[in-house]
Parts: sequence; structure tokens; C-alpha cells
Amino acid sequence: MRSISIDPQTVKPGDYFIPLSKGQSEYKDHINQAVQNGGIILDVDLLPYTKKYRKKLTSQIVIIVGAIGKTTLKQLLFNILSRALHVVTINDTLPNEIGIPLTLLTADALTDVILIELAVNDKKELAQWIKFVRPTHIIITGGALTVDGTALKDNALLYSQLFHRPLNWEASVRHLYVNYNMPFYSLLNKKAVDKGYKLYPYSGEDKPDETLNLCYILGRHFSFSELDIQKGIQTYVPTNHRLVSMQVGPYMIIDDTYSVALDSLFYALHYLKRYSARKLLVLESVSGMDYDASASCSQLINEMFDASISIVFTLDFNLKQLNVQALPIYCFSSLDQLYHLLTLELKLDDILLIKGSKLIQINSCVDAIKTYVDTH
Repeated sequence: MRSISIDPQTVKPGDYFIPLSKGQSEYKDHINQAVQNGGIILDVDLLPYTKKYRKKLTSQIVIIVGAIGKTTLKQLLFNILSRALHVVTINDTLPNEIGIPLTLLTADALTDVILIELAVNDKKELAQWIKFVRPTHIIITGGALTVDGTALKDNALLYSQLFHRPLNWEASVRHLYVNYNMPFYSLLNKKAVDKGYKLYPYSGEDKPDETLNLCYILGRHFSFSELDIQKGIQTYVPTNHRLVSMQVGPYMIIDDTYSVALDSLFYALHYLKRYSARKLLVLESVSGMDYDASASCSQLINEMFDASISIVFTLDFNLKQLNVQALPIYCFSSLDQLYHLLTLELKLDDILLIKGSKLIQINSCVDAIKTYVDTH
């Protein structure tokens, strides 16, 4: 595995450094700093250079697309596969145009597997990166995978961007993992098989269960035993505000403040089902929700009921449109008001799911709960 950096300050002796600076003065300064730190300068145009380098790689490349569960699945697979294989995984804090090329360039002849999580905004970008990466394995996680503002499940043609015939230097058989309960499964099957993909259907009782089942399917594909897969799963530690549990006094707080997308809310509610105590939902807002569609409203209500949510506290006044008498939904115009009523409603051993992104941050919520615990 090669060590490659685009930040001259992080370069260590023997590292490759790729200067991306546009300004001439900054460009020279970065190169000089990298050389002083012992770096090897790789002065190339990042995307074209990586595209050529990709042809040299013999690694299995697993690309994960979908609306929800990508980061969790990627980390779980890394924990499993790295027990016996050399695995390179993408840094998901970088934009695609930097993170994907750097991930491929980090791999070398000793790399067995490359894991790439692909977040896309439109179908052109989806097609661009699939053709650039040329993955050997494609995983479609659950959720709608919103592209161009249209749910992918409502536009099956977008899935065709995922599949391509192999080039002369590629393996003739590629692999596709897809939930057989998702819309247009039959169409996906046909399109994938026509392009030379082998299909691996999966499912699960809920979204987290689907993720675990995928881990076992992929693990077996790479010749891991059930025990080794289980051990890899057990080493998983959630990060980046994705369903991170913490105890604050007598209350359990589940931090899921990385997204307010509807699909990510459903995933978190499915995760919450495993707990039996009283559950409160603190919700910033819901993006991707069509409140004018009765089917969408009914689905959201049913998901909250299935997760046994007792009370909803939210900054999203649109939720009033749900009008559910059996489920109190309190809407607030400020966080102070929300936290004030939340602390008044708390009971021993309550579980709080905190679902936010920008306005609701986990630190402010935890501070409000800690203050309440310390003063009562």
C-alpha cells in the first residue's frame, strides 16, 4: 500500500505528494515543503493519471451506492476483510474528485480489496464514477438513492448507469449485490446479467439486518468463515455521529446527527426497535418527505409506531401535517424551547434518538440533558 498525500504538512519521508494547488506561488511552496519533509513529488493531472493507473490494479474493487447505510457497511466490511486481506478504504471526508482517485492510487500490487463508498448527486456523476472506477463488485444498499431530485425507485432507468460491459483488461464476470425486495429488482437482474454481472440477492427483517446479511454474503464470497465474519462485525465501532450510543445519567442518547434524509430516519428507527424502554425522538427536520402524498405520510407514521416512539420533539412544523392523535408531536421555533420541554418530559431510563444535521448538534443536546441531570 502506497502512502499518498495532497497536503504537504502531512507528508512523511517516502510519501508521494501530489500538488493540487492552482496558484503558482502556492504550488511552489507546497512542493518545497513536501520535499523538505522527505516526500516524493508526483506532479501529475490527478484524474487522467489515476485512470491509467487503474488498469494496472489487480485488486477487487467494491463500490457501495445507495441512500442509506453506505458508511456503516463500508466500515463493517473493512473490519471483516482486513482480518486476512490487504484492504484500502476511501476517506469519506474528501470530495469524490479527490477521495476516489487517492484511494485507487493508494492501492498497489499487494492490495487485495479496495472499498469505495460513492455518494452521488445526479445520474451523470453516477455514470462518470462507475466508468472511472470500473468496480468488480457493486453493492446497492437500501433506500431510494435520490438522484436529480427524483427517487431512484421511481426511475429504474437510472440504475443502468451502474452496469457496463467489461473492457479487454477487466475480469469478464463482475458481481452485483441487490435487495430482492426493492422496486425493479427483476429489471436490475436483467440489465446486470446482460452486461455480464453475477447477481447476489439479499434481504433482511429491517435495514440494519440487511446490512449484516450483506456482510455475511460478502465475507463468504471472499472465503471468510462464519466465525471470522462474526468477529469482524464485533469489532465495529460506530463513528461520525452514526447511531453512536452514550449514557447520560439514567438516559441513553443515540446520536444520529449526520443526516436528516428520510431514508436515514427510517434506518435509525429500524435500529431503535432492538430497545424496549420508552423512546423519544428529537428530530431537526425531514428532507425528501412529500407531505402531500398520503402514502409517504402513512409510511412515516407506521415507521415511528413500529419503533415504539412515544413523543416527537421537532423544529420541523411540517410534521404537524401528520396529525396523529396517538403520537404527540411537539413543534418548536427554537432549540431552547425544545430542550426545555424535552427535559420536563424525561422519565427514568428513557432512550432518546437525536436526528439532526445542522441546527440540532449532539453536543448541545447532551449539554442540555447533563444540565438537567446535574440539577435534579
